[in-house]
Amino acid sequence: MDVDVGAVVSELYGLRPREFVAARDAHAARARQRKQADAARRIGSLRRPTLALWAANRLSRARPDQARALQDLGAQLRAAHRDLDGAQLRALAGEQHRVIAALAQEAAALARDAGERISDSVLQEVEQVLHGVLADEDAGREWAAGHLSAAPEPTVGFAGLEPSPAASAAAARTATRTRKPPASHERAPEPARRRPDPDPTQHPASDPAPGSVARKRQERITAAREAAAQAEADLAQARSDLADATGERDRTRAAAAELADQVRQLRLRLEDAEATAAAARQRYDRAEDLARRAEQAAKSAAAKARAAAT
Repeated sequence: MDVDVGAVVSELYGLRPREFVAARDAHAARARQRKQADAARRIGSLRRPTLALWAANRLSRARPDQARALQDLGAQLRAAHRDLDGAQLRALAGEQHRVIAALAQEAAALARDAGERISDSVLQEVEQVLHGVLADEDAGREWAAGHLSAAPEPTVGFAGLEPSPAASAAAARTATRTRKPPASHERAPEPARRRPDPDPTQHPASDPAPGSVARKRQERITAAREAAAQAEADLAQARSDLADATGERDRTRAAAAELADQVRQLRLRLEDAEATAAAARQRYDRAEDLARRAEQAAKSAAAKARAAAT
């Protein structure tokens, strides 16, 4: 009978992280015994989930209605982003944070019921996972099925999801219509007629020309806008760097945990092998002793036979 890889995946990602590796290796070994190399390879390559991923998967399994509701919210957010619907995005963003915070707490409660303690740091990781599945449609489907194997790449907003051409054109037209003409006091002054050089004996005018004030004011506004744009770009880059570092930390932590589990399993196998070898040595020693005694008894019987014959 062929191994059902899908059923195995569903079973494994329902187990607690500490139970995952041993069960995965057992399923892979069973597939190899049945000469199903591809199934064995696919099962053996499955990644042990972090505690946060396991908690998120357990939430989607135990609360499928809430999982579908989060997927629907993600679809609405992506649609609002494509349509450049600012009002809808603002409304949904508030809903997003409220829903994810509540779902993360629900995941922590379900984990505690299963005997796993969720710390504050792991709770934050659960929230990051839920934000990821909200933005990534494919990851959302995998999570809703209850076997998300890796945390989605952290995103700022909906990176990579471009607005629709119609929405971009509409936004451009709106910006053109709503752009206000400069105030009358900010208009560039008429070219001034050249005045004769001032009489050095006279006091210079104390107030600058109105046109100069307007230009300086506009220059300050432009500089402030450029500084704000640069600060926003720096903030976005810092968020991206933080997300990359967090993702790498999570992947490294998961790999270390998996290696620790493998070392533990190998140590247990070594202990079993040593115990088996010790038992075999004892049986060998007993057999050797019995053989020696039998040989001595045979020699004694032969000697007695020869003595009786003479």
